[in-house]
Amino acid sequence: YYVVSYFKMMRIPHTGCNPRGLLLARDKALTKMILTYHRISVPDFDVFPLRKKISRRRKFTYPLIVKSLTEEGSVGIAKASYVENETQLRERVALIHEKLNGDAIAEQYIEGREFYVTVLGNTKLEVPPIRELVFGNAEPGTPHMATYKVKWDDKYRERWGIEYQFARNLPNGMEERINHLCKRVYHLLDNRLLRFTPLYQTRVWGGRRLETVLHRTLPDRQPYGESWELVDREREQSVVADGPLTGWPLHRLWTDHRQAVFGSRYLAST
Repeated sequence: YYVVSYFKMMRIPHTGCNPRGLLLARDKALTKMILTYHRISVPDFDVFPLRKKISRRRKFTYPLIVKSLTEEGSVGIAKASYVENETQLRERVALIHEKLNGDAIAEQYIEGREFYVTVLGNTKLEVPPIRELVFGNAEPGTPHMATYKVKWDDKYRERWGIEYQFARNLPNGMEERINHLCKRVYHLLDNRLLRFTPLYQTRVWGGRRLETVLHRTLPDRQPYGESWELVDREREQSVVADGPLTGWPLHRLWTDHRQAVFGSRYLAST
Protein backbone atom coordinates (compact mmCIF):
# COMPACT_ATOMS: atom_id res chain seq x y z
CA TYR A 1 0.00 0.00 0.00
CA TYR A 2 3.03 2.31 0.22
CA VAL A 3 3.29 2.52 -3.57
CA VAL A 4 -0.43 3.13 -4.00
CA SER A 5 -0.33 5.80 -1.29
CA TYR A 6 2.44 7.53 -3.22
CA PHE A 7 0.34 7.37 -6.39
CA LYS A 8 -2.55 8.99 -4.53
CA MET A 9 -0.36 11.72 -3.09
CA MET A 10 1.15 12.45 -6.51
CA ARG A 11 -2.27 12.14 -8.21
CA ILE A 12 -1.05 9.40 -10.52
CA PRO A 13 -3.96 7.36 -11.92
CA HIS A 14 -3.88 3.67 -11.02
CA THR A 15 -6.11 0.60 -10.98
CA GLY A 16 -6.93 -1.62 -8.05
CA CYS A 17 -7.78 -0.90 -4.44
CA ASN A 18 -7.04 2.43 -2.79
CA PRO A 19 -4.60 2.76 0.16
CA ARG A 20 -7.34 2.63 2.80
CA GLY A 21 -8.66 -0.70 1.62
CA LEU A 22 -5.17 -2.18 1.20
CA LEU A 23 -4.12 -1.05 4.66
CA LEU A 24 -7.20 -2.53 6.31
CA ALA A 25 -7.18 -5.78 4.35
CA ARG A 26 -3.47 -6.36 5.02
CA ASP A 27 -4.15 -6.60 8.76
CA LYS A 28 -6.16 -9.82 9.06
CA ALA A 29 -7.19 -9.15 12.67
CA LEU A 30 -8.31 -5.58 12.01
CA THR A 31 -10.33 -6.73 9.01
CA LYS A 32 -12.05 -9.39 11.10
CA MET A 33 -12.84 -6.89 13.87
CA ILE A 34 -14.42 -4.46 11.41
CA LEU A 35 -16.52 -7.20 9.84
CA THR A 36 -17.55 -8.56 13.24
CA TYR A 37 -18.64 -5.08 14.30
CA HIS A 38 -20.94 -4.99 11.28
CA ARG A 39 -22.34 -8.44 12.13
CA ILE A 40 -20.55 -10.38 9.42
CA SER A 41 -19.44 -13.78 10.68
CA VAL A 42 -15.71 -14.54 10.61
CA PRO A 43 -13.64 -17.42 12.02
CA ASP A 44 -12.70 -17.05 15.68
CA PHE A 45 -9.10 -15.84 16.01
CA ASP A 46 -6.36 -14.62 18.30
CA VAL A 47 -3.17 -12.62 17.68
CA PHE A 48 0.26 -13.53 19.04
CA PRO A 49 2.51 -10.44 19.00
CA LEU A 50 6.20 -10.74 18.20
CA ARG A 51 8.62 -10.75 21.16
CA LYS A 52 5.86 -11.45 23.68
CA LYS A 53 5.15 -14.61 25.60
CA ILE A 54 3.07 -17.03 23.56
CA SER A 55 -0.14 -17.38 25.52
CA ARG A 56 -3.79 -17.76 24.62
CA ARG A 57 -6.15 -14.94 25.52
CA ARG A 58 -9.25 -16.88 24.56
CA LYS A 59 -10.40 -20.47 24.37
CA PHE A 60 -10.02 -22.14 21.02
CA THR A 61 -11.84 -24.95 19.33
CA TYR A 62 -9.24 -26.92 17.41
CA PRO A 63 -8.16 -27.34 14.66
CA LEU A 64 -6.66 -23.93 13.85
CA ILE A 65 -4.68 -22.35 11.04
CA VAL A 66 -1.60 -20.35 12.08
CA LYS A 67 -0.31 -17.69 9.71
CA SER A 68 1.39 -14.31 9.56
CA LEU A 69 -0.81 -11.41 10.64
CA THR A 70 0.19 -9.21 7.71
CA GLU A 71 2.02 -11.26 5.04
CA GLU A 72 0.19 -11.91 1.77
CA GLY A 73 0.24 -14.58 -0.92
CA SER A 74 0.18 -17.45 1.63
CA VAL A 75 3.73 -16.65 2.76
CA GLY A 76 4.42 -18.78 5.84
CA ILE A 77 1.47 -21.13 5.29
CA ALA A 78 2.31 -24.84 5.01
CA LYS A 79 0.73 -28.15 5.95
CA ALA A 80 2.18 -27.67 9.45
CA SER A 81 0.12 -24.46 9.77
CA TYR A 82 -2.83 -26.73 10.51
CA VAL A 83 -2.61 -27.35 14.28
CA GLU A 84 -4.71 -29.63 16.46
CA ASN A 85 -3.41 -28.93 19.97
CA GLU A 86 -1.63 -26.30 22.06
CA THR A 87 1.84 -27.78 21.57
CA GLN A 88 1.53 -27.54 17.80
CA LEU A 89 0.05 -24.05 18.15
CA ARG A 90 3.01 -22.78 20.17
CA GLU A 91 5.53 -24.34 17.82
CA ARG A 92 3.96 -22.83 14.73
CA VAL A 93 3.54 -19.37 16.29
CA ALA A 94 7.20 -19.44 17.34
CA LEU A 95 8.22 -20.36 13.79
CA ILE A 96 6.22 -17.47 12.31
CA HIS A 97 7.87 -15.10 14.79
CA GLU A 98 11.35 -16.42 13.93
CA LYS A 99 11.10 -16.82 10.16
CA LEU A 100 8.91 -13.84 9.26
CA ASN A 101 9.85 -11.49 12.11
CA GLY A 102 6.26 -10.41 12.65
CA ASP A 103 3.07 -11.07 14.57
CA ALA A 104 1.16 -14.31 14.11
CA ILE A 105 -2.57 -14.97 13.97
CA ALA A 106 -4.36 -18.24 14.70
CA GLU A 107 -7.87 -18.65 13.36
CA GLN A 108 -10.46 -21.37 13.42
CA TYR A 109 -10.17 -23.88 10.57
CA ILE A 110 -13.48 -24.22 8.75
CA GLU A 111 -13.69 -27.16 6.39
CA GLY A 112 -15.27 -26.36 3.06
CA ARG A 113 -14.63 -25.15 -0.47
CA GLU A 114 -12.03 -22.50 -1.39
CA PHE A 115 -13.64 -19.67 -3.37
CA TYR A 116 -12.07 -16.55 -4.88
CA VAL A 117 -14.33 -13.58 -5.58
CA THR A 118 -13.29 -10.46 -7.51
CA VAL A 119 -15.14 -7.17 -7.05
CA LEU A 120 -14.70 -4.49 -9.72
CA GLY A 121 -15.78 -0.88 -9.80
CA ASN A 122 -16.01 2.24 -7.67
CA THR A 123 -19.65 3.15 -7.16
CA LYS A 124 -21.38 0.56 -9.37
CA LEU A 125 -19.83 -2.79 -8.46
CA GLU A 126 -19.53 -5.87 -10.64
CA VAL A 127 -18.65 -9.42 -9.59
CA PRO A 128 -17.23 -11.72 -12.32
CA PRO A 129 -17.93 -15.46 -12.09
CA ILE A 130 -16.62 -17.03 -8.89
CA ARG A 131 -13.39 -19.02 -9.12
CA GLU A 132 -12.63 -22.08 -7.00
CA LEU A 133 -9.41 -23.78 -5.94
CA VAL A 134 -10.18 -27.49 -6.44
CA PHE A 135 -8.12 -30.14 -4.64
CA GLY A 136 -8.52 -33.02 -7.07
CA ASN A 137 -6.09 -35.66 -5.76
CA ALA A 138 -4.96 -34.07 -2.53
CA GLU A 139 -3.11 -36.24 -0.04
CA PRO A 140 -5.57 -38.29 2.05
CA GLY A 141 -6.31 -36.73 5.41
CA THR A 142 -4.73 -33.43 4.43
CA PRO A 143 -6.88 -30.35 5.10
CA HIS A 144 -7.75 -28.38 1.99
CA MET A 145 -6.07 -24.99 2.28
CA ALA A 146 -4.11 -22.65 0.04
CA THR A 147 -0.57 -23.15 1.27
CA TYR A 148 2.40 -21.37 -0.26
CA LYS A 149 3.23 -24.45 -2.37
CA VAL A 150 -0.37 -24.75 -3.56
CA LYS A 151 -0.34 -21.15 -4.78
CA TRP A 152 3.14 -20.91 -6.25
CA ASP A 153 4.47 -24.40 -7.08
CA ASP A 154 3.17 -25.49 -10.49
CA LYS A 155 4.67 -28.99 -10.21
CA TYR A 156 3.10 -29.52 -6.78
CA ARG A 157 -0.33 -28.57 -8.11
CA GLU A 158 0.10 -30.82 -11.13
CA ARG A 159 1.18 -33.75 -8.93
CA TRP A 160 -1.88 -33.53 -6.73
CA GLY A 161 -4.42 -32.42 -9.32
CA ILE A 162 -4.96 -29.01 -7.76
CA GLU A 163 -6.33 -26.39 -10.14
CA TYR A 164 -8.31 -23.19 -10.39
CA GLN A 165 -11.65 -23.37 -12.18
CA PHE A 166 -14.99 -21.64 -12.27
CA ALA A 167 -17.16 -22.69 -9.33
CA ARG A 168 -19.64 -25.42 -10.20
CA ASN A 169 -22.67 -27.03 -8.59
CA LEU A 170 -23.39 -24.22 -6.17
CA PRO A 171 -26.68 -24.57 -4.26
CA ASN A 172 -29.57 -22.48 -5.58
CA GLY A 173 -29.14 -18.83 -4.64
CA MET A 174 -25.66 -19.35 -3.17
CA GLU A 175 -23.82 -17.38 -5.87
CA GLU A 176 -26.12 -14.39 -5.35
CA ARG A 177 -25.60 -14.55 -1.58
CA ILE A 178 -21.82 -14.70 -2.00
CA ASN A 179 -21.82 -11.78 -4.44
CA HIS A 180 -23.99 -9.66 -2.15
CA LEU A 181 -21.77 -10.40 0.85
CA CYS A 182 -18.57 -9.58 -1.05
CA LYS A 183 -19.98 -6.26 -2.24
CA ARG A 184 -20.92 -5.42 1.34
CA VAL A 185 -17.42 -6.28 2.57
CA TYR A 186 -15.95 -4.17 -0.25
CA HIS A 187 -17.87 -1.13 0.96
CA LEU A 188 -16.97 -1.73 4.60
CA LEU A 189 -13.25 -1.99 3.89
CA ASP A 190 -13.00 0.63 1.17
CA ASN A 191 -15.73 3.03 0.12
CA ARG A 192 -17.57 3.30 3.43
CA LEU A 193 -14.83 5.62 4.72
CA LEU A 194 -16.08 9.18 4.25
CA ARG A 195 -13.73 11.80 2.86
CA PHE A 196 -14.13 15.40 3.91
CA THR A 197 -12.99 18.60 2.22
CA PRO A 198 -10.15 20.12 4.27
CA LEU A 199 -10.52 23.64 5.63
CA TYR A 200 -7.30 25.57 4.96
CA GLN A 201 -6.43 28.28 7.49
CA THR A 202 -4.29 31.32 6.71
CA ARG A 203 -1.64 32.20 9.28
CA VAL A 204 0.95 34.99 9.47
CA TRP A 205 3.62 32.30 9.79
CA GLY A 206 2.08 30.21 6.98
CA GLY A 207 3.38 29.53 3.52
CA ARG A 208 2.94 27.13 0.60
CA ARG A 209 4.33 23.85 1.96
CA LEU A 210 0.90 22.25 2.03
CA GLU A 211 1.03 22.73 -1.71
CA THR A 212 4.69 22.04 -2.48
CA VAL A 213 5.24 19.13 -0.07
CA LEU A 214 1.82 17.50 0.32
CA HIS A 215 0.57 18.45 -3.16
CA ARG A 216 -2.61 20.04 -1.83
CA THR A 217 -4.56 22.40 -4.07
CA LEU A 218 -4.79 25.63 -2.10
CA PRO A 219 -7.64 28.06 -2.90
CA ASP A 220 -5.45 31.14 -3.53
CA ARG A 221 -1.96 32.60 -3.02
CA GLN A 222 -2.31 33.52 0.66
CA PRO A 223 0.02 32.03 3.31
CA TYR A 224 -1.68 28.90 4.65
CA GLY A 225 -0.40 27.38 7.87
CA GLU A 226 -2.99 24.76 8.86
CA SER A 227 -5.31 22.22 7.27
CA TRP A 228 -8.33 21.28 9.39
CA GLU A 229 -9.17 17.76 8.26
CA LEU A 230 -12.20 17.19 10.50
CA VAL A 231 -14.03 19.90 12.40
CA ASP A 232 -17.52 20.40 13.87
CA ARG A 233 -17.84 23.98 15.12
CA GLU A 234 -20.65 26.46 14.92
CA ARG A 235 -18.85 28.54 12.28
CA GLU A 236 -16.58 25.90 10.74
CA GLN A 237 -17.89 22.62 9.37
CA SER A 238 -16.25 19.76 7.54
CA VAL A 239 -18.33 18.67 4.57
CA VAL A 240 -18.30 15.36 2.71
CA ALA A 241 -16.09 15.62 -0.37
CA ASP A 242 -17.58 12.95 -2.65
CA GLY A 243 -20.05 10.13 -2.96
CA PRO A 244 -23.82 10.13 -2.33
CA LEU A 245 -23.44 12.40 0.72
CA THR A 246 -21.43 15.10 -1.08
CA GLY A 247 -21.83 18.50 0.60
CA TRP A 248 -23.29 17.18 3.84
CA PRO A 249 -21.79 18.90 6.91
CA LEU A 250 -20.34 16.76 9.67
CA HIS A 251 -22.85 18.07 12.21
CA ARG A 252 -25.79 16.97 10.06
CA LEU A 253 -24.35 13.46 9.86
CA TRP A 254 -23.97 13.44 13.65
CA THR A 255 -27.49 14.66 14.39
CA ASP A 256 -29.54 13.04 11.62
CA HIS A 257 -27.65 9.86 10.70
CA ARG A 258 -25.63 9.03 13.79
CA GLN A 259 -26.15 5.28 13.85
CA ALA A 260 -25.56 4.74 10.12
CA VAL A 261 -22.33 6.77 10.05
CA PHE A 262 -20.85 6.48 13.55
CA GLY A 263 -22.33 3.20 14.77
CA SER A 264 -24.91 2.21 17.36
CA ARG A 265 -22.57 2.70 20.32
CA TYR A 266 -22.85 6.47 19.92
CA LEU A 267 -26.64 6.65 19.88
CA ALA A 268 -26.84 8.01 23.41
CA SER A 269 -24.04 10.54 22.93
CA THR A 270 -24.77 14.27 22.79
